[in-house]
Amino acid sequence: MKNLNRIIGSLILLTIFVTGCSFTQKEKTLTIPNNLKGNGLVVLCYHRVLPTWVLHWGKLFYPSESELSRYAISTKDFNKQLNYLKQQGVRFVTPQEAEDFLNGRKLFSGKLVLITFDDGDLSVYKHAFPVLKEKHIPFMLFFIAGQAGKEWEGFNMCTWNQLKEMVGSGLCTVGLHTYDLHYFDSQTKKPVFLLPDKEKLFAADTEKGINSFKKQLGIKVKYFAYPYGFGTPSTDRILIGHQIPYIFTLDSRVNHQGDPCFFIGRILVTPNSWQKVADWARYR
Repeated sequence: MKNLNRIIGSLILLTIFVTGCSFTQKEKTLTIPNNLKGNGLVVLCYHRVLPTWVLHWGKLFYPSESELSRYAISTKDFNKQLNYLKQQGVRFVTPQEAEDFLNGRKLFSGKLVLITFDDGDLSVYKHAFPVLKEKHIPFMLFFIAGQAGKEWEGFNMCTWNQLKEMVGSGLCTVGLHTYDLHYFDSQTKKPVFLLPDKEKLFAADTEKGINSFKKQLGIKVKYFAYPYGFGTPSTDRILIGHQIPYIFTLDSRVNHQGDPCFFIGRILVTPNSWQKVADWARYR
């Protein structure tokens, strides 16, 4: 009876977790990597790392939900992917090393990988961070600064203290994922910051994010990742004008020395895209 109650309780928690998510705003503009070849920098984009049993049962009960099938990965698979890349001789780099590589300040041979996370919900702190800390792998977290410690899209977000702990480990670098513009316009159904009359809103939001990072973490923002994958030349200029020169997209490709730092490609890790990444890492 105790085991049955435990199972029932777990399923109830799972239902609360999944049904509490809002899936309407998480669709990103995706490109599936078709031609990952040669040496260079691949930036991987993750969102949520969940206990294996949660993801397993979640996919059984909610097979059509992209929040589970596309944007979440189990701790088991996350471990496997990191181990596989390491076995293939891929070098995990810090954001600073990636920056130096793109600018030609440092020469790195072979294949490089930078691990990144978007949004900054609690699963990064609870499930991804321990794995990365154990393996001593650096990573970047693009955080929605205005949602710190709040519930957002059905997920509990990391607190500033949790961010400080991760940054204090020496492994985590925090970048901006807007202050609070990660949503669609209700009329046009497009990302609100991409609308032509919202440039002032985007500039003000960026300034809020910069100020919050300085106040809460004592850091200057250098890195930005667009919600939904891409920005515009106008938003690029606003970010660069705020001294944020490193702008990350979801253009699925290998980055090379000399590529523009305001259009850094990333690969959203899904079951389909991971196979492309694995093939890239394996082939010499």
